[in-house]
Amino acid sequence: MSYVRELKAQLREGALAWQEKAGVPWYRSKGNPPTILFPPDGARHGNFFDPAWSAINADLAWQQRLEKRHSQTKALPDQYQDAQELDSSNSSDALLMNFFCPPGAAERLAKRLGIRVGSKPHLEFGYRAGVPRLGATPDATEIDLRFGDAICEAKLTEATFTSKQREIVMRYRDLKAVFQVDSLPQSDSYFYSYQLIRNVLAAAHLGARLFVFVDARRPDLQNEWNQVKGAITDEPLRQRCQLVHWQELVESCDPEHAAFLREKYRL
Repeated sequence: MSYVRELKAQLREGALAWQEKAGVPWYRSKGNPPTILFPPDGARHGNFFDPAWSAINADLAWQQRLEKRHSQTKALPDQYQDAQELDSSNSSDALLMNFFCPPGAAERLAKRLGIRVGSKPHLEFGYRAGVPRLGATPDATEIDLRFGDAICEAKLTEATFTSKQREIVMRYRDLKAVFQVDSLPQSDSYFYSYQLIRNVLAAAHLGARLFVFVDARRPDLQNEWNQVKGAITDEPLRQRCQLVHWQELVESCDPEHAAFLREKYRL
């Protein structure tokens, strides 16, 4: 958890520096230490690169991603109880949209990652992959982004890739075909790194590539990834699954875009 605390401290520092430069409204959560949040401000939103915010508001499907309510309402000041998750400077979903939504950014990032996108990139945030399960309807859990021939998982300050009860994970139809199950992180009651397991299964089901985006300041998340990837039994699938640092992606952004990401997120 020390990695999470240190990253949150750097994000708080970057958010305050950005706010002072941009002159956008902001507020603190009740937490100790607090999180910096930004409310919408007409044509601007302090948590977003201006060209990204304009593009989001021009796309009805992208706008829906902004409607995710903040899950920690007890930590919010009374006047901001209607805050959205993507108002938070710690939001990995906001960071993902800040990277991919500005005009021209998707094309540059697709080239960097080797993603096949056709003549016009299409970004689908909150994609439902429908991973098959035994004796049940397909999994309806959302994947952060579907982009060309790839699916993407974004992480920033989340503590882990979560855990799930063994009996639920064992219901995935292709679990034993995709993984050496005994090599997955687990206990008698739970599988750990559940989101990674589910996303690898989604990549196998869709014939897609999988990119997991994490911060280079989170070696703990990288260790989780290494254990799950090492349990994949199919070599072509293993090669299609990659972990990428946000710091690597920023190198492919245009100068103004990269300057925003480095200043606000300390990338």
